[in-house]
Amino acid sequence: MATTIATTAPARAAKPWYKILYIQVLIAIVLGLLIGSLWPHLATNDWVKALGDGFIKLIKMMIAPIIFCTVVSGISHIQDARKVGRVDVKALVYFEIVSSFALRLVVGGRTRSRAAACQPQPHHRSLRPRDGDHDGRSLIGSR
Repeated sequence: MATTIATTAPARAAKPWYKILYIQVLIAIVLGLLIGSLWPHLATNDWVKALGDGFIKLIKMMIAPIIFCTVVSGISHIQDARKVGRVDVKALVYFEIVSSFALRLVVGGRTRSRAAACQPQPHHRSLRPRDGDHDGRSLIGSR
């Protein structure tokens, strides 16, 4: 009795185009552009601001766990202990560089905005009457 062994894997069925993630993202972008251009007044509603603020808070909340899980997963897949040490050093150097850059942006932005706030602003109304505008009264108080 002869036995046959299958050496090729069965062909995977192709996913439908609407189940592919990047296609879904592209469709969402196009829909957002269409809705924003056809009905721009929808963007001024309070619920849209609340939805956007909630989305930003959700993204900020998820950044740290995603980075942690990525680093732990990457280190756990390394067999050689020396490679783990090299990855740790690279991760530490990368963290220091990116953190220093971000801190420089934040501090630089704050000092630039404070410097702009300290600049004298032009007055819209002068305290001294201009020639021809003086009617005998002072703008600070009556004489």
